Amino acid sequence: MKKLMFLPLFALVIFSMAIVSSANDVTLTLPAQDASISGSYVLSADLDTNTLNMTSATFFYETGGVNTTIGTTPNETATQFNYTWVTTDLIDVNDYTIWVNVSNATAMVTSDPSTGVDIDNGNPTATWSSASFIDNLALISSTTITLGLDADSSIGISSCKVYFTNSKTNVASTKDISASGNACTNTTTPASESLGVNEVYTVVIEATDGNDDKVNSSSRTLRVTPVSAGGGGSTTLVIDDGVPSDKISNFFTRIIDSIKNFFGNFFK
Repeated sequence: MKKLMFLPLFALVIFSMAIVSSANDVTLTLPAQDASISGSYVLSADLDTNTLNMTSATFFYETGGVNTTIGTTPNETATQFNYTWVTTDLIDVNDYTIWVNVSNATAMVTSDPSTGVDIDNGNPTATWSSASFIDNLALISSTTITLGLDADSSIGISSCKVYFTNSKTNVASTKDISASGNACTNTTTPASESLGVNEVYTVVIEATDGNDDKVNSSSRTLRVTPVSAGGGGSTTLVIDDGVPSDKISNFFTRIIDSIKNFFGNFFK
């Protein structure tokens, strides 16, 4: 009797497993593996059949080890689910993983993921940070300056490169800066970057996003000056023609003294 009861139960289990395993397989059709997407993009998933009456699909993405829900949508046809994903709020990175869960009240199936998806909504911004050195700055080579760009929260900054271009030779030296929080910043000195004394440099910072899109900041001028003859670390400002300002000041002082002496001797 027990054997007779076991046989119908065993058959029911096998029958149920056959239904689940042979039907309702879900495929993420869009985006494909290594796809490049931007703006408003339609995600799509298909069931091979829908004998379990799957009525809802939830799409997800993962990047940097963090999983995020994109959104949930009902089926448009018995076997197809579409969802419009606005990607402009995401940082441009070439490593997104997308997948979908399709479900009803009691069952759920998950698609194989599409990996290496590239979200590319354009070039990053490259705006000098408020902490960066001011334009047309003159300073001695041992003085510390800050080089940095503001955060770009819509496209993202993955790295930065600084270009120091000598205004006389037009030769540029470079400095790589890593990014954090989609911004970049670094402190250095002209001496550390081997910038010559009494030389003028055009400084530009290049921002790069996660898709290797690049853009340059506006340029700023940096003037490297010698330490004054009196020591103590004070600077001698070098103007455009390369003549130190203290020499110009002494020159005009001598002229004024000569005029005073001339009129003093004249009235005597």
